[in-house]
Amino acid sequence: MTLYLAARYSFPTPDELRSYREPERLLERAAELDREKAAAARRGYEEGLAEGRAAAESELSAAREAARKEGFEAGAAEGREQAGRAAAALEQALEEIRLAREGFADEAESFAVALALAIVERMVEIDSVRADFVAAAAANAARALAPEQPSAIHMNPADRAILQDKVSGLPVRDDPSLAPGHVRVEAGRLLVQSGIDEAFAQIKAAIMETRARRKGAKRR
Repeated sequence: MTLYLAARYSFPTPDELRSYREPERLLERAAELDREKAAAARRGYEEGLAEGRAAAESELSAAREAARKEGFEAGAAEGREQAGRAAAALEQALEEIRLAREGFADEAESFAVALALAIVERMVEIDSVRADFVAAAAANAARALAPEQPSAIHMNPADRAILQDKVSGLPVRDDPSLAPGHVRVEAGRLLVQSGIDEAFAQIKAAIMETRARRKGAKRR
């Protein structure tokens, strides 16, 4: 019995044992290669990921810098444009203020001139004012006619009545054809005639002409 089992179940030889382990080693080697490949893949993935992140961060930084520069340039351009609009608006406002002040000054001057002329026009209607003008005009005419002496001073009787004390001793002649405030002085062939109405009209015309010239100079 014993001999039968030994003959049937003999132990493998060393060569047979080595041949039995060869597939196992191949499997182990294949597993090791798989592990190396996986490690290499992980390293490659990590390196690629790191490089990708670095590239992405670099591109992101460049994009941010470009956006910052673009935003700065756009902001600077907009700021210059706004400053230009503000300067133009300020200049226009100053011009409007200047025109308004000139307009106000012109209106105030026009009102003052009109008021003064209205007052003078009312004054020349006063009898005593007309008489005083006659006296002054007669004296000016006498100086203008010198050395000729007045031979006749014609005036309205109403003016003579008011100026009676001032013209005593002078060759005054009543002349109802002359309106109050008018006088005619004769010296030989020379004659000077003045009237308060004409004098006032000349003064008014001179004032209006002066204002018109000043306005024309301002427009230029």
